[in-house]
Amino acid sequence: MHLLYVDGSGDPGGWGATPGHHPSKRYILSAISVPAHEWNNAFSKFLQLRKHLKNTFGFPIRGEIKGRWLVYPKYADHPNRYKAIGPRKRRFEMYAMVLSNLAHVFTGSKVFNVHADKLNRGGRPAHTNFEEVAWNRLAQRFHNHLMWSASNAPGMIIADENNEPKVRSLLRKMRAHNPISSVITGTSYQAPITNLIEDPVFRVSQHSYFVQVADLISFALLLMLDRKYRNFNADRLFSYVEPLLEKRASRTDPHQMGIVHI
Repeated sequence: MHLLYVDGSGDPGGWGATPGHHPSKRYILSAISVPAHEWNNAFSKFLQLRKHLKNTFGFPIRGEIKGRWLVYPKYADHPNRYKAIGPRKRRFEMYAMVLSNLAHVFTGSKVFNVHADKLNRGGRPAHTNFEEVAWNRLAQRFHNHLMWSASNAPGMIIADENNEPKVRSLLRKMRAHNPISSVITGTSYQAPITNLIEDPVFRVSQHSYFVQVADLISFALLLMLDRKYRNFNADRLFSYVEPLLEKRASRTDPHQMGIVHI
């Protein structure tokens, strides 16, 4: 069995759908798949990493780490906890330390990323349901991974608090009705995501280290795509995750990192 931990950056609202309202320009879902038999080992290693962060940066072992809060402490639930790390350069050093250790912590894991660029929609209308499309693409990639690379093992999704009714309904539907377009014939065929068991479990990210990891990955991808804070090498943070990326998730990604662009 594999557990898929999911979190995102940005919001799924359509760009320009509501006059005067401008949500984020991008919506990203990132996820890390952890084999159940590796879970205890990964948790133990990550706990050691958290202790190292405590000793190096003074960040509490049980404190919630979020990418956005490392960059913009004023938005954090506990701003002083982040400001105490030091100036922005120091906070990026902590960010890099976490991401650069993920390949060591999560042996046997894979990372999936779905990105919606709302300003480059490829002809889609402004009211596109980015949340539904992103979750559809993510669930499909996880299902494919379970079939092709995990001996057809079952999988379960654990995600940050989200639009639970919508996501639950979508995944239930995909178990029974999931039309896929054939790149060869151009026609559609049914490919239910039968490997996913149970409804997704939604957790408060504060109480899940691995959901926080998904958040850090998604915000690092956002920084790379927006090319922000390049003077701090923030746009290179995502490259630390490359050893874990499931690059077969998208063969058309211009970054050659398996990012699914919608």
